[in-house]
Amino acid sequence: MLVSVTQALNVLKQVYPVSEDVLEAAQTRGTIVHKACASYAKNLWVTVPEEYQGYFNSFRNWFEQYVQDVFLVEELLEDKKLGFCGHPDLILILKGDKRPSLWDLKTPTSHLRIWKLQLAGYKRLALERFKNLDRIGSIRLDPNGGKPKLNEYLTYEEDIGVFLSLLNVYRFLEGK
Repeated sequence: MLVSVTQALNVLKQVYPVSEDVLEAAQTRGTIVHKACASYAKNLWVTVPEEYQGYFNSFRNWFEQYVQDVFLVEELLEDKKLGFCGHPDLILILKGDKRPSLWDLKTPTSHLRIWKLQLAGYKRLALERFKNLDRIGSIRLDPNGGKPKLNEYLTYEEDIGVFLSLLNVYRFLEGK
């Protein structure tokens, strides 16, 4: 059985504790916003509950201004050799770029360092299909519909090493 990128990162729950009610609200928000943004990126019909409209507007405006071509939206990627899988949010070409990049949508207002490990795992998965994948980063959507905050991660070699270590720790703790 393949371990998901997010399962492997759950090893860090003790380091980054979050109360269950806060985590549940964030997961609900993230699921709803991701579904709306993915539908938009796939050119499908979108409905967004009023309380999440700002996040969606933030994404839509960014997407229209900066995205040239979309290759992948929340598709399952697997690495059977290393035994893990994940669903990167977006692999696309930004206007002015020549090579595809990988971006993950985020709804928290604060940046978390752990995201670069998540993106490193996704990049490892994506490199099998997108050999010329270039940039990776997170897009923190604005709850009021404003311009999102982008964080590009430039330390892939270091970050993938840490991610793979966490994957091994997860397997050790789970007895796999």
